[in-house]
Amino acid sequence: MVSYVTPSLVKLFLECPREAWLSVHHWYRSMTSSMKLGLRIHELLDVGELRRRIGFTDYVVGLHVCSERLRLCGVLDLAVKTSYGWAPLEYKHQSMVGFPEKIQTVLYALLLEEHVGEPVTRAYIVLPRRVYRLKVSGGLRRRALYALDNSFKVLDKPVPPRPCRTSLCSTCPYRGFCWL
Repeated sequence: MVSYVTPSLVKLFLECPREAWLSVHHWYRSMTSSMKLGLRIHELLDVGELRRRIGFTDYVVGLHVCSERLRLCGVLDLAVKTSYGWAPLEYKHQSMVGFPEKIQTVLYALLLEEHVGEPVTRAYIVLPRRVYRLKVSGGLRRRALYALDNSFKVLDKPVPPRPCRTSLCSTCPYRGFCWL
């Protein structure tokens, strides 16, 4: 039984449940070129430029947060204090924000909310050319909690879900044996 998951694992689950299951139950997890690029982008990000674009007054880099109630743990790229209160800020190196990225960021918002003890109503996803502002609404919260619950149901099973081909297969660290 999986005791805790991360928002990143839930995002991976939404993109490919089989890859998420394999990453939890299998000993092998290689560093893909996409993962390496993401780490490099985190190193190069200019907090001063983000402060100018978003208008936050305070920030914390790499805040580790856990929730026993949600069975969720994660490390926020950045937690920022704005006029709306605290908000998570996620860095992404792709050009678009999809549903999995939104859910991942809302899960970080829920963790931050529990950590600071006040409502978190905004979140930010930083792309190479823009900052995506996300309103952490009731509907999006429910969808994030539903995805979290479903990820536990699948990850707790003794066998992985069946594979299904997506555009992400070409960069998957398990592509060599997923379809065997």
